[in-house]
Amino acid sequence: MANENNGVFTDLLISVGNLVQSGVDLAVGAASSAVGTASQVVDTFGKTAVSVVEGVTKSATQTIEGVAAAIAPKK
Repeated sequence: MANENNGVFTDLLISVGNLVQSGVDLAVGAASSAVGTASQVVDTFGKTAVSVVEGVTKSATQTIEGVAAAIAPKK
């Protein structure tokens, strides 16, 4: 009888342990997924920022060239 009760408690503790482990695994998976998503967002914003800076630089260069050509003496 004592062995049967011990087995029940062991089974109960194993079940609770499995439940807790599942919760931990779920939390770790969610955190890992969030880090991956954040990394993708940062990467996308980084690429967009580089594109914007390139576009602004190109536009500024073209504007300066246009102004320089307009005020340069004609030969």
